[in-house]
Amino acid sequence: MDEIFHVPQAQQYCLGNYNEWNDKITTLPGLYLLSTSVIRIFQLFLKETEPLSLCGTYWLRLSNVVLSTFNFVLLFKIFTHLNSKGLQNIKYPNLFSLISAFSLSLFPLNYFFQFLYYTDTGSTFFILLCYYFQLKSKYDLSAVCGSIAILYRQTNVIWLGFCTILIILSNIESLFVIENKNILRKNIDETTLTAITQQRNKKHSNLFDLLAKAPNEVFTKNFNFVKFLQKLYREDFWGKKLIYSDIFKVIDLKILQPFMIAILTFLFFVYVNNGIVVGDRSNHQASFHLYMTNRKSRAGSEEKPTVSKSKKPPSTGSPNDSIKLFIIPVVIATAVGASVYYNNWLGRQVNTPLNEPRIINESDYKSTDNLDRYWGTYRSQLYFGLKTRSPNPLLAGLMWFNQFNQRFQMRHWCDQGDGLLKYGWIAHDGRNFGIHDVYESNENGFSLRTSWVKRNGGKDGGDWTARVKATSFSSENPPQFVSLIFYFATDYTGWIKSVKKTSATSSLLTGETKDVGNFKIKINILENEGQNVFLDQVTGNISAVHLKESLLQNGFFDRKKTKTGNLKEYIGFKKERSEPIIDSNFIAYQISGFLPLEFEVLFESDSLREELKQNNKPEPPELKNGEFDSLLVEYHTKFTDKFEEIFKLREKNFSSSAVLTAQCALSNMLGGIGFFSGQSIVSSLNNKSPVLYWPANLYTAVPSRSFFPRGFLWDEGFHNILISKWDLDITKDIIGHWLDLINVEGWIPREVIFGDEARAKVPSEFWIQNNQYANPPTLFLPLSQVIHRVNQRVQNTDEKSHENNPDFVYLKKIYNRLNHWYDWFNQTQIGKVPFTYRWRGRVSDSKSELNPKTLTSGLDDYPRASHPNDQERHLDLRCWMTLASKVMSDLSEIVLSNSDSKSKSYTSHFEVLKNNKLLDDLHWSGSQYADYGLHSDRIKLVRQKPTDERTPPQSMPMVRFVEVEPKEQFVNSVGYVSLFPMLLELIDPQSDKLGHVLDQLRDPKMLWTNFGLRSLAKNAPLYDKRNTEHDPPYWRSAIWINLNYLALKSLKFYSTVDGPHKEKAASIYTELRTNLINNIVRNYETTGYIWEQYNDITGRGQGSHPFTGWSALVVLIMSEVY
Repeated sequence: MDEIFHVPQAQQYCLGNYNEWNDKITTLPGLYLLSTSVIRIFQLFLKETEPLSLCGTYWLRLSNVVLSTFNFVLLFKIFTHLNSKGLQNIKYPNLFSLISAFSLSLFPLNYFFQFLYYTDTGSTFFILLCYYFQLKSKYDLSAVCGSIAILYRQTNVIWLGFCTILIILSNIESLFVIENKNILRKNIDETTLTAITQQRNKKHSNLFDLLAKAPNEVFTKNFNFVKFLQKLYREDFWGKKLIYSDIFKVIDLKILQPFMIAILTFLFFVYVNNGIVVGDRSNHQASFHLYMTNRKSRAGSEEKPTVSKSKKPPSTGSPNDSIKLFIIPVVIATAVGASVYYNNWLGRQVNTPLNEPRIINESDYKSTDNLDRYWGTYRSQLYFGLKTRSPNPLLAGLMWFNQFNQRFQMRHWCDQGDGLLKYGWIAHDGRNFGIHDVYESNENGFSLRTSWVKRNGGKDGGDWTARVKATSFSSENPPQFVSLIFYFATDYTGWIKSVKKTSATSSLLTGETKDVGNFKIKINILENEGQNVFLDQVTGNISAVHLKESLLQNGFFDRKKTKTGNLKEYIGFKKERSEPIIDSNFIAYQISGFLPLEFEVLFESDSLREELKQNNKPEPPELKNGEFDSLLVEYHTKFTDKFEEIFKLREKNFSSSAVLTAQCALSNMLGGIGFFSGQSIVSSLNNKSPVLYWPANLYTAVPSRSFFPRGFLWDEGFHNILISKWDLDITKDIIGHWLDLINVEGWIPREVIFGDEARAKVPSEFWIQNNQYANPPTLFLPLSQVIHRVNQRVQNTDEKSHENNPDFVYLKKIYNRLNHWYDWFNQTQIGKVPFTYRWRGRVSDSKSELNPKTLTSGLDDYPRASHPNDQERHLDLRCWMTLASKVMSDLSEIVLSNSDSKSKSYTSHFEVLKNNKLLDDLHWSGSQYADYGLHSDRIKLVRQKPTDERTPPQSMPMVRFVEVEPKEQFVNSVGYVSLFPMLLELIDPQSDKLGHVLDQLRDPKMLWTNFGLRSLAKNAPLYDKRNTEHDPPYWRSAIWINLNYLALKSLKFYSTVDGPHKEKAASIYTELRTNLINNIVRNYETTGYIWEQYNDITGRGQGSHPFTGWSALVVLIMSEVY
């Protein structure tokens, strides 16, 4: 055997003589590299100094024996995997796998070589490992193992190619979804389709099963080789070719890249080496032969040694040959390693932050300009909750329940299911104070007012006080015994130091956290008209996420006896849990009593007092009673005065009720601003599974505290149109936080669900954000005005200090980040035709949707091309990118100059996109502006027929049925999308098409209603139709305030510029504005809520509520501040 060559060569490696090489050895040095590396490790572990101590024949053979054991384990795992996929009918699959693995391990050609120092065992091990990783879809590891196998034997490149083909076949198999009948070519009838389905469901449709049964057919009398190949092709590939004509859909270059690099590197080696064999080639010439009669041919791929009579040692090759042997594995390893590294690098792009200066740094939260916003009502999802703007905040919140209600209902998080008559902020300035009202259900029959005021100062956000008052709806109601619970919690970055109940109606605690330093909290129960009030407290260490559930489920409450005549017992905190627990992260106070019931919570920061002491100023009075009242009145007065100064509603003769509606809309927008910390869950084509975004913070308004208490990218642009009019610095801060979420690719997640509190309100299937999917870049809406207002502030300062001016620095930072975001859209969301754009994320093979949704557009179920493909042209996205180009052009002129090449490119792109002739060529259908794509209007939902008589027909799902085959055409449904060129003021005022759009807008048969513009024309095929049997219409009839706002803004524009449609635009503007205002105010007066959308027939509010995201734009509609 060749062992007489292998052992000495391995011993040369043990001695470190890597330049020595025996010409009789014709394989690459994988065998020696692996075994001697392991031996070196053992030598270090055993502290052996003699190089050949563990490098004798015994130890070298032992390395193969160990690998043979691993081969058995690998065979068992491979059989187990294969059996789980295709042999479900085996009674004892694990036993079957064990016996099969044992049987193959004893295969004679393999078994006897296991006890010698030979290449077979190691070669087999790495090939099996390569195949196993391929089965487990760990393709990088599979390629690495296959490359190592080549270092054992060059012929193993065949098996590496085999695994590559398996991956391609697997991709073909996974893509072949026969249930999707809509993707079949038009000439495929139902009979053919059924036949294909049955054929593909047969077990022998697998290529390897076909090859396995081939010998039986070969030895039949009438065997025809050509027909057999035709049958093989038909049975395994015909259906796939029929449906998937594009082979590139199954060749995943990212997965195949390591395999291709390894194979190409090997081919390069063959070319350089002039053959596969290394060393002595005289007895290893490649040739075709029919009979292996020669003894040398039967000996295998390695030449048997010829020992001369003189017993001279075998000759060694030249140093150049040895160097060549080392270069080959190094090249292969480097190439495969580079491929693996590159793929991993691609996978990391999705969660790698953009390498540009951050706009908002954590140190900014405590800067002089921002300290008055350090504490705030940033727990948007709570009826009342406070926290600091910091990653490790101190949390405060309010819960309550009616003691003697028939149904125990504890309130904490905003929930539409609570059935409250109404709730919301009636005044909030976004910085210093807020007043929040809750009107409980008629069953509970009381209201709750929470007033909150801050006293700024110190380095930790200053002091604040919250006053809570519960009052019965009517004095005629039976006495109500209510418990109000106010709590504080941390996420274990701070603790409660001490708790002291100073009296029956007051308590004092001290504590410290990382972000607010040392503090004191005082609870004072105010007079209660002589009624008994009970103050209970509890401390502990519990999760701050599900506080209500933790209190209810973990035994914090018990029935407590009283000594009062009219009350025998009530539900309160257990006595044994009321003893102070030092270093706890949670404390709650329960104030229980008959209504009316009122108490105050005072938070006092030590840093404020230290600052006053250093400046020799007296300590301020406690922020309670009269001091609290006067400061609340002061802030409230400033709020109402500022509101009138900006929006001038009283000057416009609006009623007091309408003004109150507008103030509440703005206050709920500001009071709903949240601060979130955490990591998004994101996915990418370059990752096999979702990964975590980097830890980040987000300061943002939310659409709805009850239903959408998290950040939405496309909503936030509309939010800040209003917020920027009220407080420009808040908008700058919000936009900065969003732009800081841009990754190195230039992408921003559509929804930001940071932290456990936010995720608790979102179904898990919506947690993951995909980096292929965009959202309308609506941040450019407020930015179109913000950049000019900020620049005006810069111009009002000394010109020499512009570069260091904070506002100018801000503009430069947002420009750098917006530049990447803009480029991302133009790289990932472009269409096939130049200067067209297409939303990604539509499901092309949906069989349950009437019209596959376009969630990325923000318009969800608005009708698009019925059969999504890459030829679509989406009008609204093109219009958004026109707006983005204009804003980037303006911004680049400010921070660069109008002569800069980048600034010129933005301007040029804007001019091209705004060009009405090009817009009309791409999106004017002849009667309207529209999307373009593969479309049919003749589609409906039909219920599938039962497969047997026992199945009730109504239990069968509804599926999409195409009555008329689609064709490439415009999607002629008048609605919000068809208005977009007008909404973003892109239509030339002189264009006759503007008049056509205005006519459609004003036509009651299309978009016009007495309550606002409906989202889809009444004569559209999908007007008010469900998208699935469980999915009611969303953007197919209802009136949405955000796009009505854009309509009014554009109508105002067209009514002020010269053109043939000026008067028509002015008339529609006046009428539409009046309709919208009257309907929103009327709904608020009758329901107490501003709604997500309004019914186009009745005008009634519908959807989530309160919805004081973009629906709060009614304030700007009333004020005509666009």
